[in-house]
This record gives sequence, C-alpha cells and structure tokens, in this order.
Amino acid sequence: MKSSTLRNSGFLFGLVSVAALVILGLGLAFPPCHGFQEEDALTDPLTDLMWQQADDGVERTWEEAVRYGNELNLGGYGDWRLPRAGELLLLPADLQRPGKVYWSGSTVPADLEQAQTYAGLDAGLRPRKKSQTALVRYVRGGRYGSFDPLEGQVRHVPRDYPTIQAAIDAAHDGDLVLVANGVYQGAGNKNLSWDGRIKHLTVKSANGPLCAVIDCEGDGRAFVFADTLQNHLDVIDGFTMQNGNSQAGGDSTAAGPRRWS
Repeated sequence: MKSSTLRNSGFLFGLVSVAALVILGLGLAFPPCHGFQEEDALTDPLTDLMWQQADDGVERTWEEAVRYGNELNLGGYGDWRLPRAGELLLLPADLQRPGKVYWSGSTVPADLEQAQTYAGLDAGLRPRKKSQTALVRYVRGGRYGSFDPLEGQVRHVPRDYPTIQAAIDAAHDGDLVLVANGVYQGAGNKNLSWDGRIKHLTVKSANGPLCAVIDCEGDGRAFVFADTLQNHLDVIDGFTMQNGNSQAGGDSTAAGPRRWS
C-alpha cells in the first residue's frame, strides 16, 4: 500500500475548530502539501483520515456509492467508506476538484431521501436527492474511529434511555450508543436494529464483553440486520450475546468490534 502524508505548513487547528471556521464561511483552506505524490492514498495528520488519492470519475447514486464503498479494496484495505459531511469539510485542498460534487454518508434528517454533498469550500454542503448522482472520494480510518465528534452525540444506556433500542431509535447519524455494565433482557434489549440508509452508529459497551451481556432468553437474536446498508461506519463492540434462538441465527460472543464489509 502506497500512501503519502499531508503536511500543513500553517497552524494546526483542532478538528472541531477547523470545522467551525469552515462552517462559518471564513474560507479556511489547507496550504499545499510538500512532496505530494500521485499514489493510492494520502493521510491527513490533522484528522488521521486516509483519503482515496483520486476518484474514479464515475458518478453514482447515493446507494450505489455506499455499496461500491463496501466492496472497494484499495491498497490492501477493505474498510473504505463514504466520508461524513463534517469530514468532507476537512478534505485537503490537494484533493479538491473545483466544480465537482461529492457524496457524503450523511443523510439529511429532515428528508431521508436526501444526503449532504460537498462541492468545495465556496459551495460548502448542499443536500441532494439520493436518486441523483455525484462523485465519491472514499476515506478510511480517523483518530475517532467510526464516532465522528463533529456530528455525533453519546447516548447513555440506561442513564438516559431505558433500553438499548430506545437509544438506537433516538440516535442520529454518527452517534455513539454507550451501554453501561449489566445484563440486558426483554423487549428493547434484543433483536436490535437500525437502518443504515438513514444513519450509521456505534453501539458499544462501556467496559467490554465481561461487563455487558445481551441475554436473548431463548427468543430472537441480539442484533438483526437485513438489506439495511450497514457499512464500516457501523460498529458493534464489546458485548457478550447469549441464549439466542438457534433457528433465528444463534447466539454469539463479540469481544471485539463487528464491522460490515
């Protein structure tokens, strides 16, 4: 895998500060990087995001773009994904193509048929129907993993929500559902699901699989997904899942993160 590192000669603002300046329209741009090479990807040290060096020039609908990213294997990595809207605001200047429109993975909350697109600092973020087409610049990694602090909130279970599903239902794209120690049973704590066409989430235990157990009590499964376009933005991490109905797929133990590929 060949990759280059973007090195900025100017001030290194904090991630949130940079995004805020861009959103406020102050015209902040990354200075040109030095020693830039045309290879597979480059890594931005400000965000730890690895960006696809060049898009393939193909315009896709939003769902086509999500599926293509799920299947993309570039430079030996298979966890490429659509960037969130907040990440696109930090797209290095070297990678921007003026006048070109790129998809984000962020659905517009007020209209689930639209997603945010990005056409450079001057145009900023604009919603577009998912049935329309745009280019894609895929990304992977990041200092914050799948949880984007520019967009996400932490939803605590059971402090703020009585069940895991209640927190999932209340969550927005990019949120973290953080589950405290305990054994979780009954309605709202099994057959857990969300629609990846609407939002991507991290569902994580606070202290690992020995401390957070999803007990299906012989009826159903811990998590259920079917054709809901989960991808590498969706993470389940740190649960013991037990007593699932074997006819519905059995139980399993997840000591580490589970991601879609």
